[in-house]
Amino acid sequence: AYGAEEIVPLDVDILVAGTSCKDYSNKNNFKKSIHDKGQSGDTFFGMLEWVIRAMPAIIILENVCGAPWGVMEKELQQVGYTTASSGSYHDPSKPAGKRGTTHFFDTKFFYIPHTRTRGYLIAIRSDIAELPKDLPRTFLDGMKKLER
Repeated sequence: AYGAEEIVPLDVDILVAGTSCKDYSNKNNFKKSIHDKGQSGDTFFGMLEWVIRAMPAIIILENVCGAPWGVMEKELQQVGYTTASSGSYHDPSKPAGKRGTTHFFDTKFFYIPHTRTRGYLIAIRSDIAELPKDLPRTFLDGMKKLER
């Protein structure tokens, strides 16, 4: 809206967002943590404030590989979400001990003609009985299966 203020609706079931990555990017020589009052932390915590008010059933967040996935998961867990993220991913298709602790997605493996590696965080409201608690992990596993 070119800087104009808009009323953001609260009756939302699914939030798909990507908060600023500037402070976590490998191209940034002056990185900041999520708590350092940088652009990335400010946009994440602004989004989190909205999440607390709106409480969407499902949240899908995208960011660069260097984002603080564990911190973002913890913040969402503290307000009532079950989470999984690329930063906490354990690939069940690999043998034990070789599973790694991360799984990120490169656009070139999804039929997009450039390479850009990103991570995802999936969160579901813990109080919605109809949503399976393993949905965040199932979502990431499903994304993996879509790679070419």
